[in-house]
Amino acid sequence: MRTAAGALMLLTLAAPLHAQAPSNVSFKEVPLTHVLPGFVSNSLRVSPDCGHAAYVAPRKGKWLVVADGTESREYEFIEPSTLRLGPNGQVAFCARRGNQDIAVVGGQETVVDGRIDPTNFVLSPDGKRLAYKVDRADRAFVVLDGANGKPYDGVWELIFSPEGRKLSYIAWRARKWLIVVNTEEQPEFDCTWAPMFSSDGKRLAYLARCGEKQRVVVDSRPGVEYDRIVEGTVRFSPDGKRIAYAARRGKKHRIVIDGREGPAYDWIGPEGPVFSPDGRSLAYRAGRGQTQFVIIDGKEGKPYRLVGRPRFLADGNRVMYWVFLAHNRRMVVVGNVEGKVYDGVDRFSMRGSSDGEHAAYRAWKGGKSILVVDGNERHPCDGLQRGSLLFSPDGAHLAWILYRPGARRVVRDGVPGKPYALPMHLAFSPDGKHLAYWALGKGWRIVVDGVECKSYGYDRRAAIVFDGPRSFHTVASQNVKGRGPEIVRIEARIEPR
Repeated sequence: MRTAAGALMLLTLAAPLHAQAPSNVSFKEVPLTHVLPGFVSNSLRVSPDCGHAAYVAPRKGKWLVVADGTESREYEFIEPSTLRLGPNGQVAFCARRGNQDIAVVGGQETVVDGRIDPTNFVLSPDGKRLAYKVDRADRAFVVLDGANGKPYDGVWELIFSPEGRKLSYIAWRARKWLIVVNTEEQPEFDCTWAPMFSSDGKRLAYLARCGEKQRVVVDSRPGVEYDRIVEGTVRFSPDGKRIAYAARRGKKHRIVIDGREGPAYDWIGPEGPVFSPDGRSLAYRAGRGQTQFVIIDGKEGKPYRLVGRPRFLADGNRVMYWVFLAHNRRMVVVGNVEGKVYDGVDRFSMRGSSDGEHAAYRAWKGGKSILVVDGNERHPCDGLQRGSLLFSPDGAHLAWILYRPGARRVVRDGVPGKPYALPMHLAFSPDGKHLAYWALGKGWRIVVDGVECKSYGYDRRAAIVFDGPRSFHTVASQNVKGRGPEIVRIEARIEPR
């Protein structure tokens, strides 16, 4: 699910509060925090529900954190990149007083005997646990929940599991490398790297090297050795029950699924295997000789000259990919059904609806670009902005951004809207009846169903998130008479006309 969270950089301040919204959309601004002059804009953090905000700011030679309008103690310096904000407003950061580094979490200070590494300062996803690396003399250790861990020659890459119960990191000791989970050491190797947790946090996998051979270690059990494990291809299924990766032995490549080797090929796509949303199916592309094909659940598809990266539609029953044919012609295959042949296909435009029932992409024909939906040529789309194609959740509507020199328009079901310098963050309501987005014209405005609404200060990372069929929220800034600039959560409701 998309959120309006992230490091929100204030680019502008809002128009006066007397700007009026149309009668069919009502707005409520919920103040999150005031904004101090000179605040570090890229330090601003907003919680996933847009209910909390925090940032770092200097004041009269000192530094402080402001979280939900409450100011912290002042310090000689606060490293802005270390500011962390949990989902329920938990705040942590690294500060300095005199020659001492201080870890601050929930307003409680811990003075550290050593230097905190700001690149390894992490808050668990649930906001309940803090871990960071400390360098002292020629040794390094991890502090987890306030307790010092075992010292090593080096420590890197602190990662919490998605539910926050486990912390993993890479440690180096006497020329050997190992992974540590919480305080438990895993087996030593000549090198270890790329640790990753399954989505439920119950399983851990990482790459390891012994001599010239590489292997994947899953749940502390080393796998079979290969000449090379293709980094970036190790993937858990969405439910965490399965794991797959690409490996090479000699000149042959293969996919390994749950420890079982698949067939050997001359080539395998560098992205490796792709699981279906339910984790039951797996697809990848491979090559033999001068041909390439997509393999789905062990069955090779039709061979072509070249094939693109496969992707499952949301229902997990069909796979979508483009193919390159002779004479530089291209087409898209959806569920093993070949589409029409075109002069070109925009691989970045390929989209599936969230119900898995529909697929769309842009193709070129006779010098013109057209939008193809479920194999049918639907709309001309010359100037389609890359990556902007969006299905409504019910799959019944399509929207995209149309680019023309000096102006862009949001197009809904083939009907273009008003031109703007920059429309951003298109979002459909869950029932597909409403479309909202940010747009830059004379200032930044929220546009709902083609109607301009209120003007606010805006950042390009502040997405619009629908909470129901007729309500959404986002984050912005505004100037409030008598109070000055504020960060606010915007709550909007679309009323019946």
